[in-house]
Amino acid sequence: MRSLDFIPYVFTLFPDLDFCVIAVPTLSPDFPLLQSFTLSRSVDRQDGLLLQAFVAQVHGRVVGMLIMRDEPDVEYIRAHYNIENFIYFSHHRYEEHAQIRHFVLTPSFQNFSRRLFKEVLRLAHRSCLYHRIYPPGRSQENSCVHHLDFILNCAVPVRPRRQIIYPLEELGINAPSRQITEDQAPFALSLISRKLTLEPKVTVNSRIVVVGASDTGLSFLEVLCFCPHLRFNNLTLISNARFPQRLQPRGRRIPVHKSCITAAETWPSCLCIPASPW
Repeated sequence: MRSLDFIPYVFTLFPDLDFCVIAVPTLSPDFPLLQSFTLSRSVDRQDGLLLQAFVAQVHGRVVGMLIMRDEPDVEYIRAHYNIENFIYFSHHRYEEHAQIRHFVLTPSFQNFSRRLFKEVLRLAHRSCLYHRIYPPGRSQENSCVHHLDFILNCAVPVRPRRQIIYPLEELGINAPSRQITEDQAPFALSLISRKLTLEPKVTVNSRIVVVGASDTGLSFLEVLCFCPHLRFNNLTLISNARFPQRLQPRGRRIPVHKSCITAAETWPSCLCIPASPW
């Protein structure tokens, strides 16, 4: 138990650090020092996918970090999103697709976000990075990203495809793969590729105000938000309804039930509009 006495001296050697972490192999027996540590369980290895971590440093100072993993649903993304508007799948191997799990960058280095993603793709031998944003009901699936606009400024939003409703029981063995037909929680998808890191967006600072969350108003905002090479900094929607992610206990949703826009189609669009409700 005297091994615990060494810990204060360890921290004196690293005055900038606040935590001490010990990685213990699953087959290793317990030892007394571990009784003074708190067990931290992993939440990202539950599906067996390996993680890759990259740390950005400037003059020895950590300014950012990105953690990613293999994208497990490449076929699902290809079938449910218009991803081929930006890449040719035949030019990318499956192992070159990755998903951003966690991303943190010091605000003063926001202008270097694009260069950071480019270097991560090069070092990891990847060609495509995906980022998903889930609705509040599935918030546990959202990754830790700070700040989100750092990613959205470098990524392009990908439109969802309209889906065919297959009669699976009637098709039998002729039905499409379960990777394509399985139900998943709706999410907004953004893409960062090697080519896109070399294509900066054009910033539009004009103030655009849309009054009323009608079909026309939402469709207009959706068109603007899905412009791949334009970044609108001043989009405002004035409505007595609220976006689903802004709901309060007595708040009201945008009345999509009476329109030609379904709730599932509204989520990917709303998640791309960084506006506050009025």
